[in-house]
Amino acid sequence: MNKIKKPDFIKLSGSTDRNAISIKMLGNSADIVNFSQYFFSKLFAFKIKKQSLRNEKAVVIQEIRQYGNSSLEKFANVARNCSFKAHNLFDDEVLGTPKDIANFTTKDIYDFFDTHLVKDNISVLIAGTCSTLHKIKNDLNTYYLKTSSIIANDSVNYFPKETLLLEKAVIGKAEQKQLAQLSFIYKVGSDHLDKNRILALSMLFSLLNSGTYSLLSQMQRFVPKLYFFQAIPIFRKTNIYLQVLTSCSIQDAEIIENNINKVFLTLSKLNSDNLKATIHNLKFQHNLLFDGVEKSVLSFANMSLEQEKLIDLDSIDPIFIVEKFKKITTTLVDQAGSKVIAYM
Repeated sequence: MNKIKKPDFIKLSGSTDRNAISIKMLGNSADIVNFSQYFFSKLFAFKIKKQSLRNEKAVVIQEIRQYGNSSLEKFANVARNCSFKAHNLFDDEVLGTPKDIANFTTKDIYDFFDTHLVKDNISVLIAGTCSTLHKIKNDLNTYYLKTSSIIANDSVNYFPKETLLLEKAVIGKAEQKQLAQLSFIYKVGSDHLDKNRILALSMLFSLLNSGTYSLLSQMQRFVPKLYFFQAIPIFRKTNIYLQVLTSCSIQDAEIIENNINKVFLTLSKLNSDNLKATIHNLKFQHNLLFDGVEKSVLSFANMSLEQEKLIDLDSIDPIFIVEKFKKITTTLVDQAGSKVIAYM
């Protein structure tokens, strides 16, 4: 991506998780059409030299080392595995190990490319005019892309059936430790993700992560020194979960445990005016979805394509969305959730 030259008025970014390689372009419609022609020509003629591969390996190994020093990310994954009694089932790390990276060859890269960059394995989402859509689609159709030999439904059965464990898991001992990391996981639901439900989930994560009713703002009433709280959506198969993460002093851990559900109770009692203001915020950020939190979008990578229909949010019905939101938050209030605490 960094090797492809682009004009300053085009924003090009990419990310990788265990489900997909995502490439995002942002710019004026005409500029996007012109640049995409050049981009596709470079992408589908991909070549890599041995020296470039060696350099890239060094970069990835450095990323692995930095990731290993991020205790919160490691804890989030460990907590998911504890909550679902699984081994690496919910580990989103895609970098591999230094040994894996060192053994990769240019042939491995090309084999991966030929297997996955195929016609049946590419999804394109365009927010813009119909003419932009047709022009880019026509450009893509000029390339000969193999048809995938992968069975489309394989990914649905990739994850075994999961059961959320409600017993509290404790990692380490509190003696002589100063900090505690907490994870709470709740099942949000398993209903079909129609348009209103997706927007209701957007409202939930928007409210939990920022503003007056956020997790941090509400929990600071009980723990004034609290500085961090994050809500992360987890989407697996037909189930959607909410993971809440925080770091605090050991003395405050029990206070947070005893009061976390009060946050959901407050959200469930918000009046229509409060929620309509949140819908207004969603309209403002509709191009990014889920309050513009990119990790949230990636967490929903296995979601059905219903989200791609959310182009015009001006036509949404606030009454239906508020109704869905109330149902989701009421469900959260009554849940014990799965709790994991680690002492550091």
